[in-house]
Amino acid sequence: MSYTTVTFAGFFTIVLFLRYRLPDRAQMPMLLLANYSFYLWAKPAYGFLLFWDTLLAYGIGHLMRRQKDRAKLWLIVGVGTLFAILFTLKYLDFFCQSVLDLLGVKLTLSLQILLPVGISFYTFSLAGYLWDIYRGKMEPESNVLQFAVYASFFPSIMAGPINQARDFLPQLEMPVVWRPEQVKGGLLRFLWGMGKKLIVADQLGLLVNGIYAAPGAYSGRMLLLTSVVYSFQIYFDFAAYSDMALGAASMLGFALMENFKAPYFSRNIQTFWKKWHISLTSWFREYLYIPLGGSREGKGKTYRNILLVFTISGLWHGAAVTFLVWGLLNGLYQVVGKLSYPVRQRFYRILHLNPDGRGAIYWQTFVTFLLVTVTWIFFRADSLSEAFCILGRILTGAEGKGAFHVMEFLSKRQICLLLIAFLPLVLADGFEAAGRSVFTCKMRPLVYWSLIIVLVLSILVFGAYGPGFHAQDFVYFQF
Repeated sequence: MSYTTVTFAGFFTIVLFLRYRLPDRAQMPMLLLANYSFYLWAKPAYGFLLFWDTLLAYGIGHLMRRQKDRAKLWLIVGVGTLFAILFTLKYLDFFCQSVLDLLGVKLTLSLQILLPVGISFYTFSLAGYLWDIYRGKMEPESNVLQFAVYASFFPSIMAGPINQARDFLPQLEMPVVWRPEQVKGGLLRFLWGMGKKLIVADQLGLLVNGIYAAPGAYSGRMLLLTSVVYSFQIYFDFAAYSDMALGAASMLGFALMENFKAPYFSRNIQTFWKKWHISLTSWFREYLYIPLGGSREGKGKTYRNILLVFTISGLWHGAAVTFLVWGLLNGLYQVVGKLSYPVRQRFYRILHLNPDGRGAIYWQTFVTFLLVTVTWIFFRADSLSEAFCILGRILTGAEGKGAFHVMEFLSKRQICLLLIAFLPLVLADGFEAAGRSVFTCKMRPLVYWSLIIVLVLSILVFGAYGPGFHAQDFVYFQF
């Protein structure tokens, strides 16, 4: 059940009504039913694994408290089982094929194992819960219904944000109170996200999908343009989902972690990753990078830890060499950035330039965007050979179909619409980068409802509908 469908609108309206009409004692059963109804809509078989993982984490959590002398053992059992299930369903095919390739066996393997939607997200949420109990940051949840609601919370289960139990579970203890401003803010954010998805991301996707279907036929300049377009497509698509998830949660009275904070306004890759997919980056930092030693054990181990974390992050996104290279590149960028920092500072001093001046900031932001765009080529490509083909054609300025062929995939109306819609989105991110958010600004009722009406009409009139796209497919649903 996608956020962009009429079915979801009807489903959510019912849940929202029940949320503020049912007594407190009926809230957990209602939310749990809503969560599983939403999740089972995709495929009923998915629910059995979610149910099993939830009971596993719940039981292991209590065993860790009751048998404190064996807490570490139970942690290994619990987290190990969760990740063993994830590995089997998501990576076993890739791993076996890689082994066959290394052995020189010419055999294409396809195990076709069921891969539940959102398994990477809820697995990390449950693993983080067990880690927090082991480290003494929280006590095991005693109410199994509340824990099951946390594990299956429908606004975020498909593509995050990755919820932390210590932040989310206490919210389930709070009495349900109708807060009009919170509901109104959530509605605005939800519609804003839907606009990003249907008006911008899906339109951009028509061009990207068309070019990537045969990249060798297009010129280097066209492929460069497409690469830049994909950088915006994946951002607006994923940020749209996060906006809709946070908006839906807010209307229900819950606060989730922010997942994006104007990442393309970052001056370096390290800052970019503090603003992009924040819940995942925070998870890796807290549960992997810091336990490995973080930056406490010298530069060599710091660089090793960065490379390891981002390589694993790449594999988290998918079982493919392209994702592995994408993650490794992001890690290498940061290592090179740290190594070259003294040289760059000396360069600024020699030229008598202010590294924090406006011109330097613009240049650093532009270079960071270009570096990120290079990594997205590997993220989007179907294979390493295709990614290198695209990069090679861009760098050599290869001939081929040019910018005129954009009209094969987008009409003049769509191009004009994208140019118009792009401006408010960039301005909103500019406010976000400056520490202000559109969603926290106080608006007069007339301004607020006018904005709501404009968003609804824009989505209905200008949204991407018809053949050539699938509005239900958010990019990160595959992870």
